[in-house]
Amino acid sequence: MSSEPAPGARFVVPKGALASAKSYATWTKSFATWLTRTQGIARLKSKAFGAVSEPNEPEAQFRARLALLAREDRDAATDKVRAKYTQKLQTLGDRVRKAAQAVSREHQELSNAQRDAALGGGAAIVGAFFGRSAVSRLATGAATTARRAGRAAKQAKDLEHARANLVELQGRLAALEEEARLALSKATERVDPLREPLETVLTKPKRGGVTVHLVALGWRPRA
Repeated sequence: MSSEPAPGARFVVPKGALASAKSYATWTKSFATWLTRTQGIARLKSKAFGAVSEPNEPEAQFRARLALLAREDRDAATDKVRAKYTQKLQTLGDRVRKAAQAVSREHQELSNAQRDAALGGGAAIVGAFFGRSAVSRLATGAATTARRAGRAAKQAKDLEHARANLVELQGRLAALEEEARLALSKATERVDPLREPLETVLTKPKRGGVTVHLVALGWRPRA
């Protein structure tokens, strides 16, 4: 298109609305409205990642971007799960270890108490046969044996309580470990960006985002 006419050219005189300058302002506005309503750019959309391809971006390039997003999302989700469960697992694991140590300690104390009770009773009987005050010695030994037997019974209850506490803590730890495992598995489950079916969406221009640079009258040359 040239802004200068060919030598000797003649022009048909425009008529009606073509001859009015206001018509071109109206047509410019109408054309912009038509563009926003009917025209757009076809783009690819990923539902899984909530991403849309750039205008004219090849599908392979778009999927490569989705793969990067998938890795970033997976890493972020994994870090979040680890941050949530690491301290809890460590704290509960420490309690389990201390509970196991308590069971071992209570078991040793029970063994000592049972041995003392058995030895105390035997010593009292032997002392009663070989001492002057047999009755007195026997009574004193019996009282001592009773006290030691009482301590042994208490240690047995303490051991039972320690074992029950250990079993409970071990169960809670196993449940927390399973919960963390499932959370981590869920965090790493992502749609394969290379296989995900993509939608084709039409991105229309926003109202006010279209600029019509020129609507003008032109003449087409005819022989």
